[in-house]
Amino acid sequence: MSPARPTISALLSDITHSPEALTRLDRALLALRHVLVRPVTSELQIPSLGRSVEFAKVAACEGAAGVSADGATVTVKSLAEALQLDHSTMSRVVADCEADGLLVRGSDPTDRRRTTIALTADGDSLVADSLALRVWFMDEVLADWPEADLALLADMLERAVSTFDARFPLVHRAAEERLGYPLPLE
Repeated sequence: MSPARPTISALLSDITHSPEALTRLDRALLALRHVLVRPVTSELQIPSLGRSVEFAKVAACEGAAGVSADGATVTVKSLAEALQLDHSTMSRVVADCEADGLLVRGSDPTDRRRTTIALTADGDSLVADSLALRVWFMDEVLADWPEADLALLADMLERAVSTFDARFPLVHRAAEERLGYPLPLE
C-alpha cells in the first residue's frame, strides 16, 4: 500500500503568522477582488471618444501604456505577459483595438521581424479617461478616510503586490515539493 499523500491543510502546520489574521486578509482580498472586477456593464463610457469601449479593450490599452511606461517595447507577447493572458487571446484583443482605432501596429527598428504596438491618440484618451474615472470613484468611496490612511493603504498594497510577485513562484514550487503533487495556479 502506498503512503497517503499529504493534504493541502498539512501546509498549515508550520505557518508563522496568526491563522486568524491570514484568514481575515484572505477574505478581505477576495471581497475586494469581487468588488473591483464586478463591472456594472461590459463597457466603459469614454466621453473624450464620444462612445463606450469594451473592458477588454480598456485593459489592453492600459496594459500597453503600463508596459511602455516601464521602458519596454510593447508587443503582443509583452502585453499578454503583463495582463497574464495567453498569446492568442491577446492577439485577438489587439486586433479588435486596432480595428477600433485604439492601438496601431508598427515595426521594431531593432528587429524588423517583431511587430510593436503603440497607443493612438484615441488610445491615450481612453487610458486617461479610465484612470480619471477610477480616481474619482476611489475618492468618492473613500471620502471619509484621512489622507494618511490612504497613503498607508497605498504603501501597504504596493508592498504586498511586490512581495507576492517576487515570492509566489518560489512558494508555489515549495508547496508542490512538500505535498508531492502539482498545484494548479488557477
